[in-house]
Amino acid sequence: EKEKEARKSTQMGPWGMLLMHLPQVVVAERSYVDLGFLHTKNKGFLRKD
Repeated sequence: EKEKEARKSTQMGPWGMLLMHLPQVVVAERSYVDLGFLHTKNKGFLRKD
């Protein structure tokens, strides 16, 4: 089973690997942006009053 997976990934090449992992990267980026503290309206805790 693992040999099949390894063989498949080597046959795809770098572009195939990129396309295979791209959805995971998009989900990770979206969840990182949605954390909330990156938005300007929630930057109150960064004030140095």
